[in-house]
Amino acid sequence: MADFIKKTDIYAVGRPWRVIKDLLNDAKVVYNISMSKPTKDFFPLAEEELYVIRQRWSDEGILEITLAARLKSSIIF
Repeated sequence: MADFIKKTDIYAVGRPWRVIKDLLNDAKVVYNISMSKPTKDFFPLAEEELYVIRQRWSDEGILEITLAARLKSSIIF
């Protein structure tokens, strides 16, 4: 992987965090993460399967990433 990466080279939204985390670490990109949680817990979440739902570059050049867990696929009614 390249030693230098441009801001426009990274588009993480909608991708699994495990993939993006490796990409950012390999490229030596400084990042901060925050978690988004639903206000209600009606549907169960797959907490181990995180996805990027927002990204933004700060004025300091740090990539701000917001993560959310996906819904569990095995919901039985």
